Amino acid sequence: MKVILLFILSVLLTAIFSYSLQVFLEEDYITLTFKTMLVPCFTWLVLLVAAFRSFNQKRFQEYGRVAGWVCVVGSAALIPAGIYNFISLTPDVAYSVANVLVCVLIMSVLFYVLLRRYAFSIKWWWAYNALICVNMSIFYFVAKN
Repeated sequence: MKVILLFILSVLLTAIFSYSLQVFLEEDYITLTFKTMLVPCFTWLVLLVAAFRSFNQKRFQEYGRVAGWVCVVGSAALIPAGIYNFISLTPDVAYSVANVLVCVLIMSVLFYVLLRRYAFSIKWWWAYNALICVNMSIFYFVAKN
């Protein structure tokens, strides 16, 4: 149950940032939410399904807690750009892009540290980084159109 709550909190925090991007993407909230939430949700969903298939229940719950905390921390790291986008009269998209890159870096480092602490294979870290790079590239091309 705690893992589910972590991911729900992460989605809510990410939604704040996602909605703030309307100033740049000029789309309705449903389309905007779909585009901006697809990247993190897809990445973690793939990793969680792979972990579910790879681990016993106890080990999967440990992995889920690690992933959940990384998600919450990463989502919280997006909040400054979300607030900036909401309150600035002329927000600069570069600030949001930089904030996303910093968020991904924070998540990658934290994920690495926690995976090592709980003796998970480094392949999970590589999988996260590969997935997030692919997803962010797809988002970039989708957002441009």
